Amino acid sequence: EARRNPVHDPGDIHEAVGRIALIRGDAPAALAAFRRLAALREADPATPPALRALADFRVATALHRAGELEPAAALALAALTRFLDSPQRHYAWVLAELRLGLGEILLDLGRADEARVHFEAGGRELGAISEPDNPTLALLEFGAARTLASTDPRRAEALARAAATALHGYAPGFTAEAAAVDRFLRDSFATSPSGAN
Repeated sequence: EARRNPVHDPGDIHEAVGRIALIRGDAPAALAAFRRLAALREADPATPPALRALADFRVATALHRAGELEPAAALALAALTRFLDSPQRHYAWVLAELRLGLGEILLDLGRADEARVHFEAGGRELGAISEPDNPTLALLEFGAARTLASTDPRRAEALARAAATALHGYAPGFTAEAAAVDRFLRDSFATSPSGAN
């Protein structure tokens, strides 16, 4: 008898399609896929609140890419709140992703102080359980550095250097992110990541 293929969760397919669309730079396609994902998660009463929160966060990410910043911020904040109210709220890896995404949206809105709250909270939560060169932790540090560049440049530079070291260590998987930190260091402090002028 032929072996049957396992039945996949349709939501997983929509999430995969959305992620691929984001990689390709197709925000409308990603938004459509993630909205289908969120609708499926919301319609299924067996879906844990944390998964519903993550589906909403995916929609917020696509809205961000599409330039719809205010709706993205509102939905990302609601997703974070929903996740924090869930039994999975202690999952620091997921929490860090949510805080990183929300912080990036708030930063693009010019709400640097609010963004820093989330970057720093995510850094504390993830830093308590991960190695210091973790790439997500590095991205949280880079986010915090950008919010501090005008008010606390010394701390901003230190955070950015730590982020650059970690991200370069994970190359080539984080080449684009490492290059962004390098540009920030050059443009903001007229130095290279290694500290040379």
